[in-house]
Amino acid sequence: MAIEKILWLANVEPKKFGSFERSCIAFARQCSENNIEFTIVFRMNPIRGLRAELEQHHARILTTDNLLPTFRNYRVWLKIASTISDYRPDIVHTHFYPIFGLASIISRMFGAKCYMHYRISGEKADTNKLKEYLKRLRSLLVGWTIERVLCISEYNKSVFLHNFQANEKLVTVIYNAVVVPNVNIENKKRLSSAGLRVIVVGTLSRVKGIHDLIAALPIFVQKSKTPISLEVVGEGDYKASLEVLAATVRSQLVEVNFLGLRQDVPELLYKADVSVVPSIWGEAFGNTIAETMAASCPLVVTDVGASREITCDGRGALIAKPNDPESLGEKLVNIFEDKAAARERVNFAFDCAKEKYNSEDWAGVVLGLYEQE
Repeated sequence: MAIEKILWLANVEPKKFGSFERSCIAFARQCSENNIEFTIVFRMNPIRGLRAELEQHHARILTTDNLLPTFRNYRVWLKIASTISDYRPDIVHTHFYPIFGLASIISRMFGAKCYMHYRISGEKADTNKLKEYLKRLRSLLVGWTIERVLCISEYNKSVFLHNFQANEKLVTVIYNAVVVPNVNIENKKRLSSAGLRVIVVGTLSRVKGIHDLIAALPIFVQKSKTPISLEVVGEGDYKASLEVLAATVRSQLVEVNFLGLRQDVPELLYKADVSVVPSIWGEAFGNTIAETMAASCPLVVTDVGASREITCDGRGALIAKPNDPESLGEKLVNIFEDKAAARERVNFAFDCAKEKYNSEDWAGVVLGLYEQE
């Protein structure tokens, strides 16, 4: 299929240089190299650096206050319909948008093929025969308007198929992407005997399990007799509770610092001794996991959702039990005491990230999917 115009509807506020935003840049570059017009609609104006890089690759940037059309909020879907009608894309691709919503129907009305990304974390929903029947009916009525649903892990795919009762032929798994250096930049000076520098990156919500990590810090000190410091990167509604908990564990050997949102996450990961992703719910992918692997930083994850899958069946990280500070503390001690094994996992994880999660490869895979159908 010869593609001339692609429109992305991205229901995000691009206030940071995260993995999705970097993937947008990689895709804009891919379109520019293939002489394809690329337009992306955000919920707000992107930060200056992101806009500059997108425009450098000739991407057209539009904004709208809301990208979630409902029957009550008809002005939104009229605006989306107007955008698609004016632009006449060959492809419409939605991100962070409800599956089986109005976007695919609107796209079909104007002759565009619609692709929808499913990135929702969480567990499989409770169901019954009636709910399953109604979901299958919705899938049958609306599914024909969707060319393909892109899931971001095999775990994510299994949840989608269960929760939406969709036809498996509709679904393709394409892992999320991060920027991976050309060479392994492992810092040989890491993991000194002076102490352990730990980092956690993510939205500060309870399901991210950061409270368990904070509780694990004194456990590490007790077992290793070594100082430990934690940098918490991100913002969220749970921040105040985490700050209260952090105050209870701080001591001469335990330090906790809240850094807020940062644009230099890859650099922070590179400087850290260990990155921990202590989630207590089913992560659909876990961008921080892939970013840590790309940054050649030792990694601890909890055994939830796609975490084991993304770390290449657990070979690229130590796997802790969820909701278990003791388990997290033990894994931190393991990394600190067995530096050779930690370095071996880091090297394996980097090779895995380079093979599976490279943003430049990701952009080509997505464009190739459009072209083959």
